[in-house]
Amino acid sequence: MQTRFRWNELLAVSFTASMSILTKPYVRAPFAFVQNALGMPVGVFIGGIYMFWPLLAGVAIRRPGAVMLTCLMQGLVALVTGFTGLLGPAAFFSYLSSGIVIEGLFFAARRVRPDGADRILALVLAGALGNVAGAVTNACLFFALRGAVFTVAVASSLISGAGGGWLAYVVGQRVAGLLRPTARSATEEAVN
Repeated sequence: MQTRFRWNELLAVSFTASMSILTKPYVRAPFAFVQNALGMPVGVFIGGIYMFWPLLAGVAIRRPGAVMLTCLMQGLVALVTGFTGLLGPAAFFSYLSSGIVIEGLFFAARRVRPDGADRILALVLAGALGNVAGAVTNACLFFALRGAVFTVAVASSLISGAGGGWLAYVVGQRVAGLLRPTARSATEEAVN
């Protein structure tokens, strides 16, 4: 497996990270009551949508580091645009914690089976645990959640993140084909 990123892959990472941050305020707005009424991060309930983006990058690009690079870019775009919510600049660490967990799971899946990181079970697990990592980071460092509220946050994060993994699987299979024109071109040449 080639480890160097091609230009179209770097553009895809940048586009994915930018889209995730630019759509976040609109996705988050209808669920702001969760943070206001329950004192929990909104991502515990809609984090699957947040996890969708780095998982999509991992499926579409299939290079070690694609997920981590996407999460790093998300954090930077959030800081530059000011879309950091109540967390301010510290929100950067939430993106990094999710990226580390997802990239670690992708690495393990590739070790077991080279094409295993884009399998539905791997994506659902990566989405679930990646969302938990982000939620726990926010819950412990910024929201000081403990006890039953913390348990609800973790359980909700698992379910929501798993949904994001499933969505990344469905959409990622289609996007991956668009980013691999060389494989498609070779197939078309063989047919002709």
